Amino acid sequence: MSAQRALFSDDKRRSRIGEAILAIEKGQPFTTQELLAQDLGSRDAIDQTLSRLVRRGDLRRLARGLYYRPKHHPALGELIPDTNLIAQAAARKTGSKLLASGAQSANRLGLTTQVPAKAVFYTDGRSRRLKLGHEIIDLRHVSPRRMSAAETGAGPIIEALRTLGPEHATESIGAALAKQLDDRTKDDLIEHLHEAPEWMKPLLRKVISSNR
Repeated sequence: MSAQRALFSDDKRRSRIGEAILAIEKGQPFTTQELLAQDLGSRDAIDQTLSRLVRRGDLRRLARGLYYRPKHHPALGELIPDTNLIAQAAARKTGSKLLASGAQSANRLGLTTQVPAKAVFYTDGRSRRLKLGHEIIDLRHVSPRRMSAAETGAGPIIEALRTLGPEHATESIGAALAKQLDDRTKDDLIEHLHEAPEWMKPLLRKVISSNR
């Protein structure tokens, strides 16, 4: 038995909790609720196991009820989890929707080469800030209307164009979008077109009609 697995052999229940944690990929954030949902034991038993592993350095605590198993690189040392994964786990913890900010969405869609200095996500949950080393992740509460397309392909596109603004959301930007969008995403845009600002709708209609 490895030294790490020996950590969880104190009793049968604690072993079940430990084995569930070991099954989670390193660098993948997870929540206490996700362990509770597996019926591994009581909340106290899970909390005690998590606290013990944090003290030993086998787990890192991102925030209350939010953890990850550290992942190491031979040259770079310990790697910080991807900010998107952290934000997604934080949203799962509260049952909230999540939408990358317009600056992040524009960069991911290839509409700008500018990399956002800070990771910002919109949510229908409460605003909060997560800090991991020098990395800061802001979760910002916005209106339910703005979050209505969050879990569709339309949400990031509308936010990206909103950030670019009418002066920079040009025909060439629309053409670049049209080349990479599949029919399902275009269907999402049709469904949520009414939520876009008026100035954006003509461009989105051209994107939707392209190659259909």
